[in-house]
Amino acid sequence: MFLKQNLFVLCGLLIFLAGCNKGIEGDLNENILPETYVVADTIIRSGDNRFVSQIDISWSGTDADGYVAGYEYSFNGTDWGYTERQDSTFLIELPEGEDTFDVEFSVRAVDNRGGKDATPARLVYPVKNSPPAVEFVYQDPVSGTPSRNPVKSFPVLKIEWLATDRDGTANIDKLELALNDTNLSVLEVAPEYSSALIEAKDPRSDNSDCNVYLGSVLKLQEKALPGLKMNDTNVFFIKVYDKVGVSSKFVQSAKIYIQKVESDVLLVNGYSRNIGDREQFYIDGLNAAGFTNFDTIRVNEVVNNNYTSLAADNPTQARIFSLYKTMIWFGQDAPYLLTLAQRTTSEFFNNGGTMFASVYFNSGIDKQSQYLDFTPIDSLVGAFFINKDAEVKAEVADWPTLSTDRVISSARPFQEIANATAIYNAEMITQNGPWEGKSTIMASKSGQNGKPQFILCSVELYRLNANNNMAPFFTKLMQELGQ
Repeated sequence: MFLKQNLFVLCGLLIFLAGCNKGIEGDLNENILPETYVVADTIIRSGDNRFVSQIDISWSGTDADGYVAGYEYSFNGTDWGYTERQDSTFLIELPEGEDTFDVEFSVRAVDNRGGKDATPARLVYPVKNSPPAVEFVYQDPVSGTPSRNPVKSFPVLKIEWLATDRDGTANIDKLELALNDTNLSVLEVAPEYSSALIEAKDPRSDNSDCNVYLGSVLKLQEKALPGLKMNDTNVFFIKVYDKVGVSSKFVQSAKIYIQKVESDVLLVNGYSRNIGDREQFYIDGLNAAGFTNFDTIRVNEVVNNNYTSLAADNPTQARIFSLYKTMIWFGQDAPYLLTLAQRTTSEFFNNGGTMFASVYFNSGIDKQSQYLDFTPIDSLVGAFFINKDAEVKAEVADWPTLSTDRVISSARPFQEIANATAIYNAEMITQNGPWEGKSTIMASKSGQNGKPQFILCSVELYRLNANNNMAPFFTKLMQELGQ
């Protein structure tokens, strides 16, 4: 039985193979070309009702003897593009100087055998140009962190803007930037930039031309922007042009007060409370030592959840600090102040700048925080008490003895780095009695020239004035800082 079945299958296979030798007979049917359709036969629009130059177009096709593999489209009937999509968005480039234009769109289906619709679907789109727009951009507070839109600045500042065009950003041709007076002079800006760093060429004058650095790459422009007024309010103006030549109106920025650089010394006030009182302590101490010429900046002053004087970003703030030779930093928040200093003072120190910082270290601060890396501190030792009227003794000649005017409940002595010199030690106590270990609260870090570069005090200086020795202290301090 098994043998008979297999012989039957074999015979059937031989008969089939013999029949295949005759081939396929008959005439090949001619390919039927596909048909193409757009969403409408005619569009009638005029005046302001015309399409903007960025238009969305849809189409479809059918094929009676196969299927549509794709489409070719053209705006001039000669040059054709190919796509497998059935819709797309196109930016129509209007003829230069033309505000309106009638553009003919053609599309033809291509079938699976390469046949193309001999009568492409066509539709005329009445297009009009839309004017571009531009606005200045300002930061918003983020997660409880105040925004950085200074209302007061030294003559280095950053501005940002956003240019838009309903016809697409590719239709934006250029922008024009002016300072205080649009009739004075304008700076042409390429459309790929959305920010500029403005820097006075002469920050100590009453009125200065400005270098302009565009974008995050800070590309210096050959043409300067004139008219920056010192110790006065300033505004910027900006307008945008599209490729048709249509422009927006000039848009005005928020006002900003520009403070003239009048000294080589900058007081960096980092307090957020009792700002004026703490600042006055340093002013009085410097005045008593014979120093009356210095500038001030309040980097932690916040109004309406916005920093009033802190620059828009750290690179801009760094350029401001590099305008000075000596800085005196003071504040209660050591992590904030030292992190800011670490990120913004490299150029200042590279230029030979010298710094003094007096900041408060609370007991919860990590002993080896990364922001200590550029300071005279190798590591913090611990948190101790200092009694009222305790002596703060100088370990280096010519520094006066200081004394506390109140109990300090969290004093953080530290171990200085190898190339630093301990200047002051304080009498400290623990819950079990006097502290006998490392008690340095002020040290000096040397620069490459071997002279003091960075002097840091881990206790707020105003608390060490019980014996009224601040006049000789500031005299010695300014001498060490090269003033």
